[in-house]
Amino acid sequence: MDVLVRRSGLDIPSEIVEAFKTNATGIPDYVTPEYLAESQNHVTNRGIIFLVVFAGLIYLLRAYGRLFMIKSFGLDDWLAGFSLLCYITFSGLCIGIINTGAARHNEYVQYIMTNSQLDLAQILDFWAHLIYATALFVCRMSGLAFYHRLCDGSGSLIWTIRGSGVFLVAGYIPQIFLIVFHCKPVTALWPNYFQPNVNDYKCLPWVILYATNSSISILSDLILFVIPIVIILKLKAAIRTKLALSAVLLPGVLVIVISIFRLWIVIQSNGVFIDTSWVYGPQLVIECAEVGSTIIALSIPGLKPLFQNWFSLFNLQLKSYSRSRGLSRPTHNTSTNITEPGLSHADYYARAPSESSVGDRQYPLSRAYGADKGSDDDLLDMEMGNRKQSPGIEVTTTIMQMRDLAKKEESR
Repeated sequence: MDVLVRRSGLDIPSEIVEAFKTNATGIPDYVTPEYLAESQNHVTNRGIIFLVVFAGLIYLLRAYGRLFMIKSFGLDDWLAGFSLLCYITFSGLCIGIINTGAARHNEYVQYIMTNSQLDLAQILDFWAHLIYATALFVCRMSGLAFYHRLCDGSGSLIWTIRGSGVFLVAGYIPQIFLIVFHCKPVTALWPNYFQPNVNDYKCLPWVILYATNSSISILSDLILFVIPIVIILKLKAAIRTKLALSAVLLPGVLVIVISIFRLWIVIQSNGVFIDTSWVYGPQLVIECAEVGSTIIALSIPGLKPLFQNWFSLFNLQLKSYSRSRGLSRPTHNTSTNITEPGLSHADYYARAPSESSVGDRQYPLSRAYGADKGSDDDLLDMEMGNRKQSPGIEVTTTIMQMRDLAKKEESR
């Protein structure tokens, strides 16, 4: 974490040289100009920019697939787009905080930075963490909207998702209140003990606020990403299929790991990390990674339309090759009941169980043809309660081209 950029005496910034000449702030003897010149600002700034660009690219791919291939843009897509805008704003504020010098050594913050620079850093931090909490909240609500659309018709899961939404709102409100009312009287400042206005405010210890908000964030992530686990457990499919869907629906586990790591840094900063401001820059990078990874994790299912045709084409070519070699036999369970109108027994390839997507038994053909587009709507077919549909979830795909192959065999 201690990525240092050491400077020679000739490259020491002028403000440091001037501070040592006047010694107006009482710099201790053990502090050297070279030590104060150490900086990791470029590393942290580049890390933040990379994360924003990568998350933005993933969302743009998702939006392209939803708009131009599926031709459907749902509430979850709009919420994810808004969270991306919040994320970009938050990242810009983080870079602004770092550039004030607030992420350098404690001694630099205390003896080199002016009061106006300190106030600016504190104000930027105040607004940054309001937007940070909002970005995570909106992104999580986007995930719930996606799961709600995915599980429409499954009564128990729908109510679980709605209850999770209530919990997310209940967690977001105290996070915002803690940030807004961290000092009395209310202010965006958070004065350090060495600043002249420190006695003008009575403020919460920053570690309590950060640790509380981090804990709420971890609980929210756990609730959000437990839902796909429940969905997969209710899936009536082979283990291989469940593992494939897990790779699509469970990248959010990484978000939980990042959230826990952020909480660990906050706790360690209360006495373990002596140079707390030096850890501040990496902490901002971790917060950016937390928001960015949440956007990415919830956008991965939306990438399905971009790659679905590739896998379907490969599957079709493989089966065609097997048939041409005389190795043809059903690769799926042909005992599946086919109730679609207009399909004879020889048409089992038109709707055979597979791992690619999910059809709808209520409107089999319309959803089956829609599955060719690779819509993330077709990832799952949830249990419909007491309706007449077959219960549970059936993972299916439509390979309509195989119909022609089956008919050709019959005519031989």
